[in-house]
This record gives sequence, C-alpha cells and structure tokens, in this order.
Amino acid sequence: MLGKAWKVREKKLGVEGMETLASISLFATVLLDRGRWEEAGKLFLQVMETCKTKLGTDHPHTLISIGNLASSYMNRSRWEQAEKLFVQVMETSETKLGADHRHTLRLMGNLASTYMNWGRLEEAEKLQVQPRANFPDPNPACPLHLTALKGLKSTTRMLFEEGTDVQAQGGRYGNALQASSFGGHKEVVQLLLEKYAEVDTQGGFYGNALQAASLGGHKEIVQLLLEKGADQRPRRPGQEKQ
Repeated sequence: MLGKAWKVREKKLGVEGMETLASISLFATVLLDRGRWEEAGKLFLQVMETCKTKLGTDHPHTLISIGNLASSYMNRSRWEQAEKLFVQVMETSETKLGADHRHTLRLMGNLASTYMNWGRLEEAEKLQVQPRANFPDPNPACPLHLTALKGLKSTTRMLFEEGTDVQAQGGRYGNALQASSFGGHKEVVQLLLEKYAEVDTQGGFYGNALQAASLGGHKEIVQLLLEKGADQRPRRPGQEKQ
C-alpha cells in the first residue's frame, strides 16, 4: 500500500518532490522493520542524495535522511559506515539544533546502539551517561543493561563478579531484566533471575520485564517470567502489587 502511494506521488509530483521523498522514506522504514535491509538501504540512500542536492547538507530533512541511512547500515552490521554517518549527523545536529534537542539525543542513542552491537561497550556507555543540561533520563543505563539487552551472557556474568547490582536502575529499559526480556535473551534472563533479579520491578519504557517480553514477542521468556511469579495484571509505575 505504501509502495503504491509512493509511486502515485512520484508520478504526480516527480521523483524529487518532498512528498514523494517522504513516501519513499516511510516505505523504506517499513522495509527496515521487516528485515528487508538491503532494499531499505537503497531507498534511504536515494532520499539522502536528493535531499543533499535540493536542500543542502545541513537541512533538518537531510539530517533525518542521513540518520535513516545510518540505521540501515547498523541493521546490516556495517558498523564503520553506520558510525561515520551517525557521528557526522550528530555533530551537525548539535551545532544546528543544540545538544539537548530530541533529534540530537535520538542520534546519540543510535550511535550508542551501534557501538554496543559492535562490542565497543565503553564507548556506548560514555554516550549513555555523558551529562546534558536537559537530558530526559536522569538515571542513564549502566553497562549491565547494555550487555543484558544484547544477550552477552559471559560479559554479564563478569559484571556480577565485579560487584554490579542486579537491580541497578536507569535507562530506557529501567533494569537489566527488562532489557534482556525485550531483547529475547532467555539465557541472560535466567542468569539475572538466578542472581535474584526481582521479576516484577516496575519502571522503564515497557513498565516491567513481562510486558517487555510480551511486546517483543518472546513467548518462552513470558512463560519463564510467569513461572517465576510475574504479575500478569498491568500496573502503573509505583503501583503496589496486590
């Protein structure tokens, strides 16, 4: 349907029309979500080159298109290309929009994710915790959350040996159990539970580990959490379990 809309707009407005480019970007995003990364990358590259030509390298639409292309590289494990583009667009966004602008912060998070997937955890952590005057998360993610999210079991175990608190709070996912549950890493979830992670800890973007696993489509982890006593009833952050 989106592909058809893109073709219709291309015919009416031309291949370089802004509405056409918006349709192409939206279609590419859907392809990206469906794992069709090569196809998405080609479309994002087309949009980026057109935006640079028509709008200039510093225009917000161009910055967004560069970020989208970098995301497609990240999903294809093309770390160096993703890093180069994310750094470029993040620095430009900081100059043009400010270090605390939501777009700059989103790019920073994407660069951190690139480093995390690449195995460069220290650099990812620095981006997660560097101070910002109006940073939306006062308790940024700790290394344990990063390793749990990516299913790095041996590194997670090493962090415990160094004395990391299994209940450490902060970041997008609130705690390591929620991060690993959303990531679909059953072995890490089991390790965290063995280290006495509280199964119903509230917080983070998804509320708790059970909701994160459910939204991520990880049925085995949902079953494991339920077996460990997870409460199926949705609760607001701070609301006591009944």
